[in-house]
Amino acid sequence: EGLRAQLLIESDELLRVAEQFNRSDLTVLYEAVGKGDLQASSIAKRLVANLRGEESSQRLPAKPAQHRGSRRRRTSGVHVEGFDDSLVRLAGCCNPVPGDEILGFVTKGRGISIHRDDCSNASELVGYSGARQIEVDWDAAFNGQFRTSVEVRALDRDRLLADVVSVISDHHLSISSAHTFTGDDQVSVLQFDIEVGDPTLLEQLLGALREIDAVFDAHRIMPNSVRPPS
Repeated sequence: EGLRAQLLIESDELLRVAEQFNRSDLTVLYEAVGKGDLQASSIAKRLVANLRGEESSQRLPAKPAQHRGSRRRRTSGVHVEGFDDSLVRLAGCCNPVPGDEILGFVTKGRGISIHRDDCSNASELVGYSGARQIEVDWDAAFNGQFRTSVEVRALDRDRLLADVVSVISDHHLSISSAHTFTGDDQVSVLQFDIEVGDPTLLEQLLGALREIDAVFDAHRIMPNSVRPPS
C-alpha cells in the first residue's frame, strides 16, 4: 500500500530499535521496511515498548553481523583564523554544507556560529543580539561528515520507500532520520536527514533520486532561506 502509514523516526531511539532487530544501522533498518522484511507496525510497537521502559527478554532471529564503523570525532570543517575548532559550530537552523556561501558570527557564550549567507537568522544575529561578524571559509582539507536534509516527492506506489532508500544506500550515505507521508492526492513526500562529506555527492544523489520511477521532484531542504526558490 505504498506509504499510506506515516513514519516519523528519530535517530537515537530508532538506533536502539535497529539493534534489537539485528540491523547494523538506520539505513539498513529503513531498507528492511521498504522491502517488506520488517513491518513498520512491529518497529512502532518496539519503539513504544522502549519508551515505556519495557525490556524484552528475547532477541529477534539473528542476522549476519555487520561491522559498524567507529564514529569519527565531529569537527566543524570551517576555518576561522585565530579560533580553536572546538569553538566553531554549524548553525542547526540552516545546516550549511561545503559549497554554500557562509557567514561567521562571534556569539556571547556560544563561540563562533556559522550560517548560510541566505539564512534569515544571520541578519538578526547582528541586529538583535549584537553578534560580531567575522570572515570564515570552508576547510578544504576537512574530510568529515555534514548533516543535510533532502526531500523526495513522488506518486505513491508499492516499494517506493525501498527504491529511494536503496539509491541513498548505493551512494554510501547514512540516514540519521526520516519522515514519510502520503496525502489524499496520492503524492508521497519522503524527507531524510543524511550525513554527507563530498558536496558533489549530494548533487549526484539528487540526480539519481529524480530518475526513480514515479518520482517527480528531489531537492535539498534549505531551512530559513530568504532567497526565492530557483
